[in-house]
Amino acid sequence: MLMNWLHAFFGFGAMIGPFIMAGTLNAGASWRWGYAIVAMVTMVLAIVFVLVMNTWDEDVAHVEETSRIPASRVMKMPLVWLQIGLFFTMVGIEASVGIWTATILRDRFMEDAATAGVWAGLYWGAVGLGRIVIPVLFRQVPTARVIQGGAWMMLIAALFLLPDAAWMTKLGVVLFG
Repeated sequence: MLMNWLHAFFGFGAMIGPFIMAGTLNAGASWRWGYAIVAMVTMVLAIVFVLVMNTWDEDVAHVEETSRIPASRVMKMPLVWLQIGLFFTMVGIEASVGIWTATILRDRFMEDAATAGVWAGLYWGAVGLGRIVIPVLFRQVPTARVIQGGAWMMLIAALFLLPDAAWMTKLGVVLFG
């Protein structure tokens, strides 16, 4: 469950960047100001983390070691390589949708930069929201079924991206998230 929360807040954090850029462009400022704002926020967060890191309790995450398998043995397992491949495939798909949303909306559908940025942000927000809502709604459903349902939803969402209609692309982007 903690991993879901970690990924949820990654999605919410990733959502803020396109929103900042959309607001910057909508205000008539250069895209450079959007990057400067994100850089300043990142620096403030880094300073806060450095200032409070001594207050973190290191014993909270203590895990008792019961057995250790050498990494060399683990890396010889075919299933490990399948999981590594699936990880990079899924991250590539997720990142591609997030990165290309604004460009597709601007270049294919002639949306203004602010609108395109908002929809790119909504994609990442949907990623975050899904990580919180899906485990709650499907608590009684076996994990494998939830994952299969997510894969089917991604396929359906991808089909929404095919027609030459901006509203379908926007809907597909949010469903993809």
